[in-house]
Amino acid sequence: MASNTASRRWRRLGYYVDQTLVYLFVAGLVIAILGPYLWMVISSISTQSELLSVPPHWIPTEPTFQRYAALIFGPQPGQNLPVATDKFTSALLSSTVVSALTTLACIVFGSAAAYALTRLPFPGRRYFMIGVLGLQMLPIVVI
Repeated sequence: MASNTASRRWRRLGYYVDQTLVYLFVAGLVIAILGPYLWMVISSISTQSELLSVPPHWIPTEPTFQRYAALIFGPQPGQNLPVATDKFTSALLSSTVVSALTTLACIVFGSAAAYALTRLPFPGRRYFMIGVLGLQMLPIVVI
């Protein structure tokens, strides 16, 4: 009876160790995934001197939303634009135009291809559809 109780204790201890390892792994994964986003937000509200300091500051001593205000409202009178603000706005506009045109082209060509694949009979259609379905199951990097 005593060995049975000791066996239960060891199993329970093993369960807690396993759960602790799983939670530590998940916590590390969350930090690895969310860390770059946190650093991006921190660096966006830090001053230029804090960004260039060694070692880097995780919590800005003088947080500023000057970059956001300059992006949204433009520079204030007598104030210069923060570094690369003009490049950011032109890059944002270019990215928006390119992504909108790409989306429109994908919708037009994808709709035409989907209509042809589903409504028009042609030899090998079944095998082609199976191939398309199989390719959709793979990550785009593999293809």
